[in-house]
Amino acid sequence: MFEYTQGMDISTRQPNPNDSKFATRGERITFTSQPLEKEVLTTQEAADWLCISRPHFLRLLKRGRLPFHKVGNQRRVNFADVKAFQKNRREAALNELTALSQEMGLYNL
Repeated sequence: MFEYTQGMDISTRQPNPNDSKFATRGERITFTSQPLEKEVLTTQEAADWLCISRPHFLRLLKRGRLPFHKVGNQRRVNFADVKAFQKNRREAALNELTALSQEMGLYNL
């Protein structure tokens, strides 16, 4: 997980070149991949947070995997729903890996 400090353009997730002085002074600079105090995300912000492409994220919305609402013709998702989706996805992946390990005899409870 990353955290935000000075020198970051939130929209592009890129450091601001004018703030390179922080790195030259040896100060710690970190970046965040999660929104700062935002409850509602655009599809691009949510896709970035989940580390997936926007087209893939839109397919997830169309399949009903995540709830969304529209603002005009644009989709918006609640950050809490995105976090819950990520948690469920991780748990499912871990359960699948555990089951495969047990089948192979590599993991015994």
